[in-house]
Amino acid sequence: CSPPDDITKAFQVAFTTGDFLCSTCRADVSAAGKTRGLSPRETEVLRLLGYGNTNFIVSETLKISEKTVEAHRANIKRKLGARGLSDLVRYAISIGLVDTKDPIPAE
Repeated sequence: CSPPDDITKAFQVAFTTGDFLCSTCRADVSAAGKTRGLSPRETEVLRLLGYGNTNFIVSETLKISEKTVEAHRANIKRKLGARGLSDLVRYAISIGLVDTKDPIPAE
């Protein structure tokens, strides 16, 4: 999850503070407790949608059909009580699935 320089930093920080997670791991751990019963696959679909990807791009990225993405999206909306895509994007950002400082992941 981290380049070699981060490993050295991890040892130094862990030794002095007893705690170290790279920013990616920290975001994963933070988001994991806030997904309101979403499956790991639904969480990944939500993350990809949060970055503005279309159902087609999500399906290509995850190697699943577009119909499966649509089913996951409907389940996510139901579980979160979301009305539409904008609610899903806001939620993904609010729980840290989407890092607004990172560029949109390449297709």
